[in-house]
Formats: sequence, C-alpha cells, structure tokens
Amino acid sequence: MLSMGRRVDRSWPGPRARVASHFGIHRPKSCCSAQVLFLPPRWNTGSPPIPSFRAERVTPRGLPRRSSIGTVADDFLKALRDYFPNGRWAGRVQPLPGHGVVFVKNAKAGTSTVLLWMHRIHTGDHEFTPEVNIHGVHALPAPADVGWNRVARMLDGEAFRFTFVRDPIGRVESAYVDKIVHSRHDRLWRRTRLQNTLGLPEDPGQVPTLDQFVAALEAQDPIRMDPHWRPQHLNLMNPLITYDAVGRVETFSADLAPIRKLAGLPDAPVEAQNVNDERDGTPFDGRPDLLRRVREVYARDFELYGY
Repeated sequence: MLSMGRRVDRSWPGPRARVASHFGIHRPKSCCSAQVLFLPPRWNTGSPPIPSFRAERVTPRGLPRRSSIGTVADDFLKALRDYFPNGRWAGRVQPLPGHGVVFVKNAKAGTSTVLLWMHRIHTGDHEFTPEVNIHGVHALPAPADVGWNRVARMLDGEAFRFTFVRDPIGRVESAYVDKIVHSRHDRLWRRTRLQNTLGLPEDPGQVPTLDQFVAALEAQDPIRMDPHWRPQHLNLMNPLITYDAVGRVETFSADLAPIRKLAGLPDAPVEAQNVNDERDGTPFDGRPDLLRRVREVYARDFELYGY
C-alpha cells in the first residue's frame, strides 16, 4: 500500500505547490485506491503530528520550523550535513528541479528502476536502456549542480518528496546474496569489512557465512552500515525529512502510478532494473533463530513502514 504525506495542487503559481488546507484520511477518486493522508503544511506549527502516518512527521529537536515560505533555516542544511558521519547526505538524493520532485534513494529498494524512470522523464528518451548500471550513466542533475541550498529547500518542502521501502527481511536477504555471496570482484572490500568487524582475518576470497553476516549486523553501528543493509529509516534520514509519498517495492507499479500523478510528472515507461530470477527458498530457510535476530536489528523499520 502506498503511504502518502500530502496532496499537492500544482495549479497555484510560485515555487511551492499549494497544500490542501484540510487533512484526514481520504480515498482519491482518480489516482489510486490506497489511502492518502493529507497533512497540513510543515510550517504550520499549530498542527500536531498525525500518528497514523507511517513515516514519522517530526521536527528534530533544536531545529526551527520555517519562518516564511521559500526560506530554509541554516540549521536544516547543517542537520543534513551532520546526519551521516561522513557528511555525504547529497549522495542519497536525486533532485529533479525542473519537475519539482526529489527522490531519496534507499539502496536495495528499487532505486535503479526509479533512476531509469526519472532519466527517461528528464531526457524524453523513453527508449534508453543502460548497458551497465544506471547509476553511472544517467543524465539526471547532480545535487552539486543544482546547488546545495536549493536541494535542501526541496527536501524541506519546496518539492514533492518520495521514496520506496521494502520488506526488511527480503531486503537484507538480497543484500547478503548480491553484495556478499555474489560480490563483484571490485567490491570484495565489503567482505573484508565484515570480517574486520568480527575480528576475523581479512580474506576477500572467503565468503562470510550467513551467521557471520547477521553477527556483523548486530555488531555494527547502524548509521555507519553499508547503505545496502543500513536500516531504511536511516537511509531515508528519518525524522529529518518528511515524505509526500512512500511506495513499496512489493507493489511498485501500483504505487508509482499515483506518485507520478500526484507529483504532476509526465508519463514514461518503467523498466525494472537489477531484478534477479526467483530463487528456490531463501538464505533464512530453517533458521528462525537468525530471523529473530534480524528482526531485532531492523525493528524500527518494521514499526515505521508497517511490515
């Protein structure tokens, strides 16, 4: 089911789209059958958070709310820079200022498919299919080219903000199989980092077992994890960023359609990327002990995103 933040009316001129003045649970007639939650504008300090919205609508302590439309407090941009220890928040977002949208990347949750779709919208080339990974060949504007302040304003509400989440168990299974077991030869450092975390000899030719992988998940600082298995709420910079729409990988096509309509984007074909053939069973088959431990690592994701 698609989780919506606020419904946007693009008919009002100016850099910010008008937000519905009322809020509550409604079923839109034209875009989708999922429940859409209308939220009051973020700068309306008199409106309390609505508990039923999955992605928490919370302003971090110490951060001032907007004092006027189109102005972003310096503290908000600083909070973006301070969210991750390495300060690289911009690598997690894909702005498309010409269309008034910004996508926040959540590794192992349909990111490559969304980027190809956005590339086709941006360029108008609906036939483009990458011969290699889309991340290195798309023509989308980089945050640095758009400008840090402008991207921050987009994330703070001047653009339609959306992302996708995935069942935490399926996501961590995919991360282990694709990034550890079948790691590319130039990405074997992921194996040695896990071995280092566990105090094991570093041997890139040795595949960490599933037990070792889970033990490393428990030992690592979540915010410093590899983005492919870092908890999703941290990838999505919760609670700093409020989303207008959060789709699910499990219902990707059904969720992307209303996102496109609500964001006012032109139509473009969607082509799934990095989709593996169905596997017989999962790495966790017959290991309820490991499943329980993984659920504890990703407890916040289960809570926030309703899995």
